[in-house]
Amino acid sequence: MKKKSIILIWTALLLITTIPVFAEDSDLAVRINEIMSKCPEHDNYHVPAWQVNKWMKTGRTDFLVVDIRLAPDDGPWGQPQYGRIPGSIYIPYTELFKPENLNKLPKDKKIILVSHMGVHENYSVVPLRLIGYDAYSMLLGMSGWQKDYPATGHIKSLLNDADTQDFPLAKEAEGHMMRHGHKGHKE
Repeated sequence: MKKKSIILIWTALLLITTIPVFAEDSDLAVRINEIMSKCPEHDNYHVPAWQVNKWMKTGRTDFLVVDIRLAPDDGPWGQPQYGRIPGSIYIPYTELFKPENLNKLPKDKKIILVSHMGVHENYSVVPLRLIGYDAYSMLLGMSGWQKDYPATGHIKSLLNDADTQDFPLAKEAEGHMMRHGHKGHKE
């Protein structure tokens, strides 16, 4: 009887301590799903460079551009050596979620993240939205902003390589995509 009581107490303690963890994970998954389900109606949280430029030219002040490229010594195409978008602030994506850096981001403005090619900035959009920021990625990053930006050549090279590929697709893929509302990308 004593052994059964000890097992029952340990089981109860285990359940009491683990159920909140699973509930938190479930709540987080629900919140992430809410954000992700709104992607299509918000252009997948992307803003093209021409739009940001237009906002700047018309004097809009309801957004902040955050340059999240790594510093020059952290890799190629470092932030200072190739210039930055006027009025932007610099916080490398590896340090974006430090409290002192989050304090630099206003919650009452759109936060437009900019990287080299628009890849690294996408990592941070959903987490920023989870904690209350109106975050967006600038489509194609600095490559979409500056004609001769070094990463632009890399993007062109990737596209040229992709243009030569013709890998097989499953026949049901198109039907699957259509059932889920995907209409294809139109240029």
